[in-house]
Amino acid sequence: MSVFDDLRNGIPCDIRDPDDRDAIITLERELSCGNLPEGTFFTPPFQVDIACRMMLGRNVFANHGLTAMSIGKSPIEDGVMFGLAWL
Repeated sequence: MSVFDDLRNGIPCDIRDPDDRDAIITLERELSCGNLPEGTFFTPPFQVDIACRMMLGRNVFANHGLTAMSIGKSPIEDGVMFGLAWL
């Protein structure tokens, strides 16, 4: 079972745990077709329609709940941080 399966089933995940964090990064790298630069991390859960079209910079951080539509190219520069919007 993957860390994403655990999350879907309501099992908590501690992203500070090196094993969980490494598993998440491995899956994110796979989803992004290898385009996950050093220091870039997306806190699950997140939704991206075509992750391979995202052009990610280094040290990009996205908190949980990110939704990205990347049918065209979606450049995200170095050091960008996405946070949760409270309405």
